[in-house]
Amino acid sequence: MVSQGNVEIALKVPVEFVNLPENVKVEGAPSYVEVKLEGAPWVVRKIGVGDVKVQVLLREFSPGERVVSLSSVRVPEGVRVVSVKPDRAKIRIVLLAEKRVPVVVKWKGRMPDSYRVEPIEVKIVGKRSVVSRIKFVKTEPVDPSKSPQEVFVIVPKGVRAIPAKVRVEVE
Repeated sequence: MVSQGNVEIALKVPVEFVNLPENVKVEGAPSYVEVKLEGAPWVVRKIGVGDVKVQVLLREFSPGERVVSLSSVRVPEGVRVVSVKPDRAKIRIVLLAEKRVPVVVKWKGRMPDSYRVEPIEVKIVGKRSVVSRIKFVKTEPVDPSKSPQEVFVIVPKGVRAIPAKVRVEVE
């Protein structure tokens, strides 16, 4: 129930995980929550999404599932949080790994006698269980008659390659 003289608004607010190490990924969390706020009309009318923050501070990063509260909401002075929906989420902590792997060119047709790839290695980042099994990455098919070309390297879902493209030049 809204207090006398106050108004209520609902905002779609992004959920932000703070203090996450680079080697940790959070899966299963909602991207947004609905936050209902109450306050004086002249205060509430000025509120934008950037003024309201839903932050989750994880203190424990071991892999696995856990339930976290989404009700830690920062709001401007003079505003009261009425509700957060959902107010909890079941998340999964996944440890990420990274390593450097060689790039193997996949050719359309016959492989040329001489070619150059830059860079010859890329860094891959993803779930430890997936990254540990990758020994190399292949490029998209390269037509040797169209040199030089920039092509993407192909990685499994959930894995990033840095850089994502390599340059292939037939000599």
